[in-house]
Amino acid sequence: MKGKLDQVILKQSVYNTLSIHFHDHNFYYSLHSYTDNNHITVIKKSLFNGKNLDINKSLLNRIKLQFTIKLQLESVNAKFSSATDKQSNIEKESARLKRENRLKDATVNKIVDFGQANYQFQINGKQ
Repeated sequence: MKGKLDQVILKQSVYNTLSIHFHDHNFYYSLHSYTDNNHITVIKKSLFNGKNLDINKSLLNRIKLQFTIKLQLESVNAKFSSATDKQSNIEKESARLKRENRLKDATVNKIVDFGQANYQFQINGKQ
């Protein structure tokens, strides 16, 4: 979603998304159109104590997904993939490489030392 978006569509999408998730909180947003990619900064305040709200990653991902859907309904080519999605792909690849390395290591015999054994060998299972 690089480049400038229609400011009205951007504002409406942000407002509609925040209204769904924070209908019982104050939120303020400001459009920044002076950059190559216009964007909106959002500040949320609790109605009860006026403090900023903490948002966990799960809620943030749901908000981002809802925002993406709102933009798509306005015919904007928007896509969303969370950092955890990207991380999980990295972790999957890492796990695959570890499995492959374990299989390779299972068929390799390593010589770890040279010299004489400190014990008596048994011939035909007898000493």
